Amino acid sequence: MQTPCPIALIDDDPELLDALTYQLDAAGYAVKAFGNAAEFFLGLSEHRFACIVCDYHMAGMNGLDVLRMLQGRLTDTPFIMLTAQGSVALAVHAMKAGSVDFVEKGQGPSALLHAIASALARRQEEHLQREPHLSKLALLTSREREVLDLLAAGLSAKECAAQLACSPRTVETHRASIGKKLGLDSAAQMNELLHLAGEK
Repeated sequence: MQTPCPIALIDDDPELLDALTYQLDAAGYAVKAFGNAAEFFLGLSEHRFACIVCDYHMAGMNGLDVLRMLQGRLTDTPFIMLTAQGSVALAVHAMKAGSVDFVEKGQGPSALLHAIASALARRQEEHLQREPHLSKLALLTSREREVLDLLAAGLSAKECAAQLACSPRTVETHRASIGKKLGLDSAAQMNELLHLAGEK
């Protein structure tokens, strides 16, 4: 599956980094290679990535450190942990931290290519599932969206008004408009919509 964004490849072994870059390029993927975690984070603001493949055993910041630093930042980007010395415990730690797959280098390039293809396919399916819910949210004005987020978090109209520096009556007006546009009557329904849209 070709992607409009490159795959980030992070490994501090220059020879392996070159070999993996060649293999992914031969499979039709655009690749942005980084020799260590620091290089990756320096380039993070300049690039969007379809997927991140990161070696675990690196000097300085290891793969788990990278994954933990990314939590809450690239929630939509699949992360695949790569290692030459795998273990069940390490795989469990990686998955709990948010890695979508764990690939041992000794399995050969086909295992990594399969993991990338599977991760991208899952992400595409998730996007398709979220699309109708995102389209609903797009019907809201920016202020209605702010009110929706606060109501979904369980705040009362009075508490929302204090947060937004407006009157409770104004919040109720926005709540009525949200209900009319989206057919939502309760904070629980609003919360569910945000969850289905991948916004929570």
